[in-house]
Amino acid sequence: MPRIRGPMNVGSGSVPKPARVMLLSYNSSPAICSSGIDLDDHAKNLLHWGVPSRRPLVFICHSLGGLVVKQALIEATANSTSASIAEATCLLVFVATPHQGGDYASAGDVMAKAVRVSLRKPSNDLLRSLKHKSDEATSCSTVIEQIKEALLPSDKSVSGHPQRRFVITGLGGQGKSEICLRVADLLRDEFWGVFCADISTISTAATGFRAISEMLGAPTESTQDACRLLSNAREDWLLILDNADDPEFDYQRYFPSVTRSAVIMTSRVRECKRYNTVGFIELGGLDEDDCVTILLRAAETPRESWLANRAEAREIVRELGLHTLALIQAGTYICQSQCPIGDYIQQYQRECERLLKFSPKQAQPRYCNVYATFEASTHYLQSLKSEVAHNALDFLGILSLLHYGDILYRFLKMPGWAARKSEEFIEKKQISRP
Repeated sequence: MPRIRGPMNVGSGSVPKPARVMLLSYNSSPAICSSGIDLDDHAKNLLHWGVPSRRPLVFICHSLGGLVVKQALIEATANSTSASIAEATCLLVFVATPHQGGDYASAGDVMAKAVRVSLRKPSNDLLRSLKHKSDEATSCSTVIEQIKEALLPSDKSVSGHPQRRFVITGLGGQGKSEICLRVADLLRDEFWGVFCADISTISTAATGFRAISEMLGAPTESTQDACRLLSNAREDWLLILDNADDPEFDYQRYFPSVTRSAVIMTSRVRECKRYNTVGFIELGGLDEDDCVTILLRAAETPRESWLANRAEAREIVRELGLHTLALIQAGTYICQSQCPIGDYIQQYQRECERLLKFSPKQAQPRYCNVYATFEASTHYLQSLKSEVAHNALDFLGILSLLHYGDILYRFLKMPGWAARKSEEFIEKKQISRP
């Protein structure tokens, strides 16, 4: 359990303006930790002990404390009760924080084992959590390095080489778009320009290429004209084509006809790998144990009950195909509806069987598990017959008509207000709800 020391007033002799300083201490010793909690739990404890305020906040983090603070800020952005902490944070200072994991975890583990044997102390869950996140970071870094090597020619003086296209595929929620952003940031000095277009639909692709043409100084409504502008550019550029998810669509039209420069394409459809010229990678999901943990946390199952519920949770994980989004939705349903974890499979299978009758081709069977978990939650909201549930259902109906890029995050934090505003908008536009 963390301990808060302070607040203490710091006079003008230490900082330009008077400030309050709070010191957070927690048991992070690789050798003696016996708290049985991991990185996420330490982050939640930090938010619990934090003081919500509109005053600017500065975090000075040492070693593992930096990882705790980063995780806490991620948690805060998704939690309305802690949002003020994230919004007030204006500066982060890291001292010896192992952002990329690596040898720190393994060296600490070796030393910890020796000390724990002599002290007869249990294992360090915090360090184990760090090692796991270190492995994830290392795996992501390996993918990024592979893409980098494929996109950068060894000899740029050689002309006539084919356009360098790298394709990333995988289920939704696996981090394909995030990897593209990291690659773009890493290689921005290697290219004259970096451009991105969402090609999930013809209309979103048109919007993306119109924005590209504006950046090139020759605005046009034609996607093909925008591609020609890129083709005529003399310098090397990087183009990211995100969300090529329609298995029946020919995405060749979005590749500018030029033999130089580089393209990264992301897709949920494995067959899109045929568009690559220099490399292809399919992102895998989390392992089964990680998925069980995600489910139990989403269901807000007390940690002391994890072992007793682990077998039934594992059955759900296998049924849902290790899909993160489906697991979170299933866990939330179990928590909110107070459904026993052992009864969820039957509810899910009923929805899944119904949806398979009309789900789109790319959803059979890859995404039917996600749709079924959402349907189960929708039916639960319908059974409540309350104003809050009614607002939530109305809000979901409106969101289904929008592209995700048009949805403001703050709407998700206050669905009741957003639903009422949406109803007013509908009435003004004289649009009848189905």
